[in-house]
Amino acid sequence: MAVRSFYRALIEHGSLTHYRFYTAGALVGLAREQIENLASLRPQRGQTLGVYPQLKLANDVQNGALFAYHEPNLAGDAMFALRRSLGGAGFPITLLNHSFSYRSMLHGTLLRLLLDAPRAYDSVICSSHAARRALTELLLHVGEQFEASYGARLAYRGRMDVIPLGVDTNLWRPRDRTDLRAQLGQEPADPDAVLQGRGEPKF
Repeated sequence: MAVRSFYRALIEHGSLTHYRFYTAGALVGLAREQIENLASLRPQRGQTLGVYPQLKLANDVQNGALFAYHEPNLAGDAMFALRRSLGGAGFPITLLNHSFSYRSMLHGTLLRLLLDAPRAYDSVICSSHAARRALTELLLHVGEQFEASYGARLAYRGRMDVIPLGVDTNLWRPRDRTDLRAQLGQEPADPDAVLQGRGEPKF
């Protein structure tokens, strides 16, 4: 949902004239349909939107077709490697974090991020100041552990920008509790249970 909301906001409020969306080849048709549905909600401002197979990305980068690149998670290693292979390519890469709650991220995602050596104009987008502080501490920890093991210090030199997740306050707002109970078929004395987060089975 956060990624879909980001794309919708980008289409509605973005200032560029052309946006390229890349996905797995088998999903191009579905992705194109979803982007077109989102585009139908925006005012016509002369923008063009294209959906392309992921395999076309390297060619577009080599041809200088990208002004900036955004990855809606922290897995940007393939894009960093592609940019390095082109030497002077200078477009910024932005990543988005969703969670730091998995221990495997320390020496997986976060270590790869340090090894990718983001540039000063690259950014990890954090959804809160708390997330920014957590990411800062985690990257420092991983860098120190790497130095203790291998004698070389890794440091994150990119940006960390805070952009809160947008919330539709017309939809997500306090409602009349009695009316909501009636809609859910509950009695006034029935207990309430609220879950915030994601239910995910672990084996």
